[in-house]
Parts: sequence; structure tokens; C-alpha cells
Amino acid sequence: YMNCNDERQNQSLIDLSTHAWNYLTRTNYSQNGLICRDISQCIVALLILELYRKIPLRLTKTIPEVEYFPGLPDQSISSSLSDFTRQIELPDSSWVTTGLYLPPGCIGIVKSPDIFPDISILVGSHSESLLMKEGPWKRWPLVTFGFSINDDSIEVGSQFGGIIYVSSEDIDVEALELDFEGFSEYPRFCDSDPSVWERTKDIKVPFGEIELHSLIFTLPTSYMLKLDLPQISEKMSTMHQAIINFLNPTLLSPVRIVFDVEVASDKSSTGYPIVETIDMIEPLLTNLNKPNIELFNLLVRIAITDIRENCFDPCKEKAFATVAACLAFK
Repeated sequence: YMNCNDERQNQSLIDLSTHAWNYLTRTNYSQNGLICRDISQCIVALLILELYRKIPLRLTKTIPEVEYFPGLPDQSISSSLSDFTRQIELPDSSWVTTGLYLPPGCIGIVKSPDIFPDISILVGSHSESLLMKEGPWKRWPLVTFGFSINDDSIEVGSQFGGIIYVSSEDIDVEALELDFEGFSEYPRFCDSDPSVWERTKDIKVPFGEIELHSLIFTLPTSYMLKLDLPQISEKMSTMHQAIINFLNPTLLSPVRIVFDVEVASDKSSTGYPIVETIDMIEPLLTNLNKPNIELFNLLVRIAITDIRENCFDPCKEKAFATVAACLAFK
């Protein structure tokens, strides 16, 4: 019934959201860093997220657990948002980074030269859902919101905030230029342009990215500032190149690895992007001088992602990917 409503029923949707929040608060849905311990709370949390896709952002209630994930930017960020123009290349259906970030609760304007209903602006780094996983959860089950370019000027934003991406299912559009009003940059280490890191490393937002030629790591800024980024660039690029040399894939866009506080139950699954838990950052990115099982497993997942879909059954994919990871280690 709620899904059939539109802006004409805004007040009813807001009232329903208020009742849903009252229920969660009354039943102590958030305790000791975990949320939604019983199925009723899980259902109501999902209802709130669906309502937030319909209610104007300025009329929605703040989500307190954003502080824990994906995190809050420094208070100065919201008062120093700027305007940017980006030329976006759309090689396939993967998510293309804009290099921009939007704080939780802030509304940004995206202007397009035309209407592209099959192209979306995404606020948040992945669509990994926890809905098939029994609570309690370490974060809300969905933290990314998408907005179709159904007008030449659209408003985007969410109570989670996040890095801004563009995703396209329109094979006829290979590139477009977009204007972004009211956004921030975020820390980015680009192996092709060291000046980007020097310009952005002190921007105090919760997430940043390590951008290599064929890999992108999306991780909390607090971890990123402690890592040996040039070493990661050299080692990971060399190992992935060994995988590429063996599999000979057609790489239309980099493989992206995102770190989260919680992932779906099957940690060995592959998809776009690859999602790892935050506690894997240290074994994966600070121990690159000697073999370790965590890094080997990640390379296998990267190799499976490199293999073109529907070529082999999962068993053969895993076999080829394992050989590729061995060659990378060698």
C-alpha cells in the first residue's frame, strides 16, 4: 500500500515514518552498537528505508547509527560544499566514481544536458544488503540510495551520505557531462596523479579511495591515512597484472573492493563491488611482503570478477581464479 503512494500522500508517509520510529525507540532497537535484534524491528527498519525513498530528504528524521557506519564528516564539511563539473565515461554497468562526496542529510543538485532514465546517481559505496541475514546487525541493512536522471535537474542525498557514483544501464550512452552543486571531494590516492592525494588527503570525510589502474579500494579514511599507499599501489598492481596476463580479460573498468563493518553471510561470494569487512584491512593491505591466506582469497575473488560472466560454471571459474592467484603470488 505504501509503495503505491506518491508526493500527494507525503503527510501520510511522514506520519507512518513517525510511528515506525516510535516503535523502534520504544522497543530499544539499538543497543551496544547493534540494531534490530528481533524480526519485527527488522521489518520496521526496512519500512523506514522504503519510506525514505519516497519522503523528501528535508522531511526525514536523522538516523543515529550513521555515526558508526558509514560515519559522519567533520562539521566544517557541510558549510564548505562546492560546485563541480564532471565528464563521466560509462564503459559498462559498473559504478563510475565522480570523486565527490555528500554528507548525511545534505541535498545536492545534479544537472544533466538531457533526461537519462536508465542512468542513476548513487549516494553510497555499495548495495550490499543484510536483509537475508538474521539480526542483530552492525549497521542498517541498506545504506545506498539511487536517483534516476529523470529530469535535467534532480535532487540527490540520503541520511547516510556517501561517495557519489554514476551507474548506467543505457548501452547507447558512452559518456556525459554532469554539473554537481553542493558537494565535497574526499581523500583519493590516484597512482596516475599524485597531486590528487596532496589536494584531498586532509578532507575530513569518513570514506576515501585508493585508485589504481585496475583496482579501487574504498575504505574508511582513518585507516587510509595509516597505510603505505605507494607500496599498496606497487604490490597490488603487480599482482593484479599477473592475473590479467593469465586470464587475458577485457577490462572495461577497475575492480572495486569496498570495506564494511558487516557483510552478507557468504563472504566468498563475488559480485560488483567485492565487499570485505573492515577488520580485513590490516591483513590485506599492511602485509604485502609475504604470502597470507587473506590476500590469497581476495586475489581469487578478484580473478573470478575478471572472468567474463556466463563463460564457465562456478567450479571452473574457481579453478582458473585459483591458478591465477597462485601466479600472482609467484
